[in-house]
Amino acid sequence: MDSSSADGGIVAEMRGRHGHSAQPESQQVLAVLQAVLEVIAAESMSATPTTIFAALMSALERPDAQSSPATALAMCTLLGTALSRVPNGVLRSKFVGSVQLLGRLVEQHRQQAAAAKAGLMCLGQVLAAVEPGAWPAAAPGFQLLLSFLTDARPKVRKRAQSSVSEVLAALQGSPASLAAASEAVVAVCKAVLPGPSAAARAAAAASNKQRAAAEAAIAAAVSDVLHLLAALKTCAPLMAGASLPSLSEQLVKLYGLRQPLLSRHTSEVLGALAGSGSSHMGPQQLQQLLALLIDGEASSLLAGAGSGLGGASGAAGGDQLSAMARLLESGLGRLSELAPEAAGKLLPKVVHLLVPLLAAEQDGVRYNASGALQSLLESCLTPSLVAALQQQGGSSSSSSSRGGMSPLTSLVAAVASGLGARYQEAWGLALPVAGVLCEKLAAGGAAAAAAPAVAALGQICAGLADEAEQNDAAMDVEGEGAGKASSSSYAHAAEAAMGVAIRSLGPQVVLEVLPLQIHEGLAGTAEARTWLLPALRKHVRGSQLGFWASHLGPLAKQMGAAAAAASQAGRKSTAVACHALELQLWGCLQAFAAWPTDAAEAYEGMAPDLAAVFHTREDLRGNVATVLVRLCKQARAVALAAAQGSVEASPKTLAAIQALGLVSGAAAAIPGAGKGEDEADEAAEDGEQQQQQQQQEGSEDEDDEEEYGQQQQQQGSRAAGIAGRRRRSILSVDADVGPDAASAAPAAFTADVALGQLLALRASSLKWLRLMCKVFIELPAESRSHVGEALAATASVADPQELAGLFRLALQKYGKIARDAAAEVPPPDPILDGGGSPEERQASFLELALCLAGGLPDAALDPLFAACRQHVLGGSSLLQKRCYRVLAYLAAARPQWLQAHLGQLLELLLLGSAAALSPAKRYRLRCLQPLILLLDTTPCPALPGLVDAATGAELVPGGAALAAAAAAVPGRSERQAAEQRRVALAQLLVGELVLATKEVNKKTRTAAYQLIVDIAHELDEARPLSLNPGDSLSLNPADSDADDASSDDMDYGDDAQKQMRGGRGSKPASGGLLDFVNAVMGGLVGSSPHMQSAAVLALARLSFEFAGQLEGVVGRLLPAVLLLLRSQSREVIKAVLGFIKVCAMRMPVDLLMIWLPQILEGMLLWADDSKNKFRLKIRVIVERLVRRCGYEAVASACPPGDAKLLSHIRKQASRKERRKAQGSEGGSQADAAEFDRRSQRSAGSAARSVAGRTARASEWGHTAIFSEDGDAATQAAGHAAGYAARGGPAGSAAARSRFGDRPDGRRGGSGVRLAGDGAADDPLDLLEAATARQLVRSAAGNAAGGRGAGGAAAAAAAEFPRGDDGRMLIKEEKDEFGHISARRAGKRKRGNAEEQFGGFGDEDDSDMEDMKGFAGLAAAVKSVANANSVKFAPSIAASLGNRSTASKKSAGGRSEGGRSSGGKGSQHSGERFRAKGSASGDVKGKGGGIDPYAYWQFDRKMLNRRRGKQVEASKGLGGVVAGAQAGALKGAKAKRAANAKRARR
Repeated sequence: MDSSSADGGIVAEMRGRHGHSAQPESQQVLAVLQAVLEVIAAESMSATPTTIFAALMSALERPDAQSSPATALAMCTLLGTALSRVPNGVLRSKFVGSVQLLGRLVEQHRQQAAAAKAGLMCLGQVLAAVEPGAWPAAAPGFQLLLSFLTDARPKVRKRAQSSVSEVLAALQGSPASLAAASEAVVAVCKAVLPGPSAAARAAAAASNKQRAAAEAAIAAAVSDVLHLLAALKTCAPLMAGASLPSLSEQLVKLYGLRQPLLSRHTSEVLGALAGSGSSHMGPQQLQQLLALLIDGEASSLLAGAGSGLGGASGAAGGDQLSAMARLLESGLGRLSELAPEAAGKLLPKVVHLLVPLLAAEQDGVRYNASGALQSLLESCLTPSLVAALQQQGGSSSSSSSRGGMSPLTSLVAAVASGLGARYQEAWGLALPVAGVLCEKLAAGGAAAAAAPAVAALGQICAGLADEAEQNDAAMDVEGEGAGKASSSSYAHAAEAAMGVAIRSLGPQVVLEVLPLQIHEGLAGTAEARTWLLPALRKHVRGSQLGFWASHLGPLAKQMGAAAAAASQAGRKSTAVACHALELQLWGCLQAFAAWPTDAAEAYEGMAPDLAAVFHTREDLRGNVATVLVRLCKQARAVALAAAQGSVEASPKTLAAIQALGLVSGAAAAIPGAGKGEDEADEAAEDGEQQQQQQQQEGSEDEDDEEEYGQQQQQQGSRAAGIAGRRRRSILSVDADVGPDAASAAPAAFTADVALGQLLALRASSLKWLRLMCKVFIELPAESRSHVGEALAATASVADPQELAGLFRLALQKYGKIARDAAAEVPPPDPILDGGGSPEERQASFLELALCLAGGLPDAALDPLFAACRQHVLGGSSLLQKRCYRVLAYLAAARPQWLQAHLGQLLELLLLGSAAALSPAKRYRLRCLQPLILLLDTTPCPALPGLVDAATGAELVPGGAALAAAAAAVPGRSERQAAEQRRVALAQLLVGELVLATKEVNKKTRTAAYQLIVDIAHELDEARPLSLNPGDSLSLNPADSDADDASSDDMDYGDDAQKQMRGGRGSKPASGGLLDFVNAVMGGLVGSSPHMQSAAVLALARLSFEFAGQLEGVVGRLLPAVLLLLRSQSREVIKAVLGFIKVCAMRMPVDLLMIWLPQILEGMLLWADDSKNKFRLKIRVIVERLVRRCGYEAVASACPPGDAKLLSHIRKQASRKERRKAQGSEGGSQADAAEFDRRSQRSAGSAARSVAGRTARASEWGHTAIFSEDGDAATQAAGHAAGYAARGGPAGSAAARSRFGDRPDGRRGGSGVRLAGDGAADDPLDLLEAATARQLVRSAAGNAAGGRGAGGAAAAAAAEFPRGDDGRMLIKEEKDEFGHISARRAGKRKRGNAEEQFGGFGDEDDSDMEDMKGFAGLAAAVKSVANANSVKFAPSIAASLGNRSTASKKSAGGRSEGGRSSGGKGSQHSGERFRAKGSASGDVKGKGGGIDPYAYWQFDRKMLNRRRGKQVEASKGLGGVVAGAQAGALKGAKAKRAANAKRARR
């Protein structure tokens, strides 16, 4: 046996803890350990915890060992480690002697802290092993431990406290011993706790000479009490129940001292005692303690704190109040578990005490009070307690609460008081308490009792609504658009609390307390609560539909009638208001239709009114349709869940549900029902995809760490694997009608409720279907969305026999329209509904039939399939799209139908592949996904007619390969033949899907990429990747069957095969994802470059999505893809470069570095392309490789002939580094070395985070990966030709370019440079006067004296050259490829006004706007190129001659001599725009068309600390402001006219 296991690890622990220390104490411990081991070895015994314990105790019995503090410390340290491993039986056998020996040792070394601490640890461990009947022997040792509880030395005291707690915890199974130990603790408390009071009385009676000693005695007594209280926090919950009343009495007396520190610690001890689950305090004792506190100390303490609200704070401190709040919370919560009725009696009083703390001055007190109130209401206010309190309120003898109120009424009043005006600043904390109260009262059946709280909550919400309305009005007056939401800090909490009240109490109770008062509001007699309508629509759920019909429905009709009457009377504002209220009231119906409990009774009476509105009111049709969809889908989902056993239902209910004949699964949901060509859905998808692609393009040249880290957090990630699959099947995004609607149903919506609702819906479904079919056909295709969804939902619950008639009628009209169109003679009864042309009418009726198909069984859908055959094989794009949508529905939502008609559907799709039109291919692709997934597990049926028997020509694309696979082969079984057909057909369908990635139509390409990813996820979920120990990832795995070595396997050559298969004899992995990748790989050996490039695109997309799972596969796939770089097809080369770019982004660094030589060798073949198609793209990839792998690794793998590219990248990066650090050009070896170091560091960090990054799934951007000429890459990388991404040098250069940096390191634009804005300078303190003067000098161009000897040259160089007309001549610099930076080119676009004035005015708020019409301004601007604001207009004014300047001024208004000249604001006071004579307002001068303005020059005296100087400097400022305001009001109309005139120019 190992020695370390024999001794319990004691030796190893001691040597590990003290072996590396040079302290004498550690060396002594090791010496004692070695001596003990030698003694044990001399006795021929093994070192075990027991032998070590015996040896140490024997050694401690010697007087010399006891007398030496160092030896005693070392032995006790070693003994303490051994005792925790010694069995209790051994300790009990030596208990008496051990306790006495350790007691003497502790007493002897009481003054040595280290030795006493070690001895106490050993003594506590021995006492913890006491036998139940041996407590008298342990009592002296325990008393010794108690004597150290108030020791002045912290470590000794804490050791004694932990030892006492350890002993009490060990005595929990021995009541007698626990009672004796507890009494010993109480005795210590009785001796120590009264100490401060006695010392205070002695101090009061002491003379002046004894005052110092008396005060020291008080401090010592208080200190002892605090030390003892710290021990009681852990010991009190472990003490026996019989001793707790005496202990509580002693503790409560401490409150009488009125010492905040003592009171806080006392509250913490009582809180631990009352709230601990292991406490022995009984419910009666706990109730008495809480009652004593509530009526005594807590009441006075919290009342004193509450009296300070709004003024000075109470006498109690924040910690003291928080401790008392926690005490009441924990104690009452514990009492609610032991005696709920007793807790209910105390709860109102506690709430009344805690509510005032919500407005305390200390944040901690407020938050603790709010948390305590919520916790108490959650734990104490149970349904049974609510019922009991209600009964008490109903009895005449219950007036135990304040003012004779019942306990429940008093409780609600206390919470409601926290929502009053006195606590306005605390509403954010009081509102959640009110929400919890509403929930608990509703659960207990006392919703009406919450009326006071609801009324107070309504007042707060009304105030917020008024504030929001005022903000809207203010914003409308200013003409800046819609108003903003309320800025109150409690707005969100108020909305949440009102939502809780509506959901829990129900809209009936809320509207009874807070009536809408709409008529009164329109009449002006009361304030209408229209703010409740959005809250009802958002929060009502599981309510009663009949309540809307009886209360809100009539009100909606009245508002509609009032709107019509007001419109006829010409009161447009009233008509608009009434119509808006009508729409809001009808919008609430959608919320009441969410899981209603009374739809079976209420729907029958509502159906006629709903039908009338649906038929006649186009503006309300969408609301009614949404209501029908919710009612049908929710009831159907719960009924089907009950039939499947996931929802509890009685046998009678189950039989009734089964008798309805509902179509299960997703068959009743129609994809895009009524949406025509999916215009809305596709537009939304296109918008999202374009936004994602723009974000990808914008960050294309970023570092991988940011690109796939921050971007993932901003856009939201989809988990790599099965999570996040986006099916195109059907259901609304509403959670209440989605696929998992049954799981979202409330408890009240049972299977019986769902059955009743279904029966009520089915009773009127035929009438509804006829009405909706009529409306559906009458509406244009783009307006059928809501009607189609409602039609499909109603059909899913209708009687199949009644539904079949409408379905046949729709198909009959569909066929008749086709026959009438083909007839030579027009028929006498043509069908003209559904569109303007026969094709549109046919498409409408086919869409109608598809909407009705959801409620029919599979056998009734054959006519629908037959109706699509003709147009799939040829026809118009509109009808072909509709037919493919029908086929996609049949294949995806009808699995049993698909199994029965698999051969027919496959034949139709194969025959229609050549006739598929481009607009319909997107819908055709949707049919392929279920077929590919089905063929993964289902044998393929025979497919005749693939090849012409006479000529051998293919009748369908790929027919020859399928015929060859289906041909009879000697020795091959039927199973093997079916397997060959299945594989061949699956590869053919996958090939078509892959080819769709090259479609011209962007929507089709996007759909193809998405389907590839969805199929891969489905296959990976069905057959996860399995990799046994010793296996390796490989492609095209070979089976034992001879027929597996078919032409489907790609021939990479012997070496490539060995690499990809993981070596000879390796066992390949298996999985659905690998099989799908193999099928896609078949396109790499396609006969056309088009197919090869499409296969590479699909492989790149899969590699991007499944980077973590295909980590090994992508590396082995690279050789095959790199071989295509020898192709002469440019589309193949572009696709391969995109694949390499994906590898550079997603492959782990270690694998990427292995393939660097092959990647660079093949890719750089096109670096010198004469047409310059791929040069920039290759450079971007190389830069990314440099960032991830490091410069040295890429340089070593780069062919010698292409070393110049790397050298250029290195120089560009070094140049950017120097610009960032110095702002100048030049080159040095140090910069190159720094670039190498940063590259290596980047490679190292990338290698460390590879596992997390490559496994993530990021958003795919096709344009960013496969841009044609590097256009997307140019936007992202053209401005950062070097290696750096955001955060690196390029990111810094990009940031500098926003401030006007030019490529040569000089400042462009106005030339104004903030002094000290360099990378190495400290930030500027804009509040300092020196900084202000420095900025003024820089802005005026007078700060050029510095910056070195080249300051003058730099200032001269900062000026742009100008032409004869005064305009600046800006020469765009091109990169090494001859392209202008895309970002710089994009920023050249400026308005005509800016070009007129030399490029000034690039800021929206520039004051130069006011000077555009001034005569001669264009010439004056030539001499003041640095002026970009009216602030610098003195020079302009001087050039124009409007007013002479006495001296040459700087921007700050000071002359060169340092003295100011001229009056304050004399040049821009607005006097020259004053109207002459008795006219009012401002006028424009004769010299030009500049708008009137006033400008007040900044005077540095305003920064003077003297008040008089500030007043002098600001004289006249009030007049300018008042004049500007008056002019703005009077001249608003004139200004608008002038602006309109200027715009027309």
